[in-house]
Amino acid sequence: MNITVETVKQSFAFYGFTYCPLEDEQIINLANGGLSERDIYTIGCDVHSGIDYHVAVECVLKELIREEEK
Repeated sequence: MNITVETVKQSFAFYGFTYCPLEDEQIINLANGGLSERDIYTIGCDVHSGIDYHVAVECVLKELIREEEK
């Protein structure tokens, strides 16, 4: 499935967000970097709760690395 800005925004709306906490460019960069829609949603939730965007991305990437090592 292709991840687009619209599909990510629809995902946030589906789960009750009135706006997408990520900028379009951030979504595009994350998708182009190979992250799943679930990972992008997780980052957006973190950003919405006040975590810095770069810290949220770093945490998701570290979790992905941990999962790969299992």
